[in-house]
Amino acid sequence: MKKSKGRFKRILESKLTTLVAVIILLTPFLVFGFIIYRDSSQTGEPVLGSRFETGLNPAITQEQLDQVESKLVDESIISKKVTLKVATLRIYLEVDVAVSKEDMKLLADATYESVTEVLDVETYFTLSGNKKQYDLEINVYNNSEDRDSEEFVYYQIVKTSGMEQLNGEFVTDATDPEFKEEVLENLAEKLNPDKEEEPAAEEEDTGGG
Repeated sequence: MKKSKGRFKRILESKLTTLVAVIILLTPFLVFGFIIYRDSSQTGEPVLGSRFETGLNPAITQEQLDQVESKLVDESIISKKVTLKVATLRIYLEVDVAVSKEDMKLLADATYESVTEVLDVETYFTLSGNKKQYDLEINVYNNSEDRDSEEFVYYQIVKTSGMEQLNGEFVTDATDPEFKEEVLENLAEKLNPDKEEEPAAEEEDTGGG
């Protein structure tokens, strides 16, 4: 009887360990999967403060966006772009292909700190009760011409208003080829004005390389 209980306990512990491991492995995919779903459902309407009638208070102003852009200064940056669209603040930083993955991550982290110096995390990027707030994306990628090659590196930080902690991930390290392809297509669409609604893109972009 004791042996049966011991065996059952070991099986239960093994299953719990496996479940925890699966959840940890899936977390980045769930986060980026949410981003893809959200982006695919966006209408392209501008939002300097009006996505939800009962939320987004205080709203991010153009002056604050200009302050954020002015802080994006680093010798490794080739081009930069700041957009505010459908309650999501997105920052795109293109760097030279010679920049290491470690330095790209450091640049993304430094950019996050710069953003939060202007826009407090608790005030602008964190849910408070039923009060909705902004999401934040920081995208750092190199200028490799072949985005299907191993030379191309893309790092992304995501902080949705519902997340307690930000999530950083090298998207180009994704093992699922379909997932990786979808994320890269999503990036290309965001950066290509011909694939976005021109009026909205022109109104919301605050910078460019």
